[in-house]
Amino acid sequence: MNLLVLTHRLNTLYPPEPTLAINKEKSILDDLYDTVLPKKNTVIRPHQSKAELERRAEKKRKREEMRNAIKQNEKQVLKINRNRKRK
Repeated sequence: MNLLVLTHRLNTLYPPEPTLAINKEKSILDDLYDTVLPKKNTVIRPHQSKAELERRAEKKRKREEMRNAIKQNEKQVLKINRNRKRK
């Protein structure tokens, strides 16, 4: 109930501008409640253990290494092909 009254008062004092909805900018209400509402931390996964989080991080690191190795290999192949075309 208090939230409803506060929202109504804020809307009365600061009427929402039509451009806010179009630009999808933050409204005054969002700024007001930002300090009260908890932010969702996407890094923390409370349903997973630390060991599981470490395994996931290790897998991600290995995938990144593989991607980088493939990119390097592709660059070398392109370089070799360019050199062959020049000769």
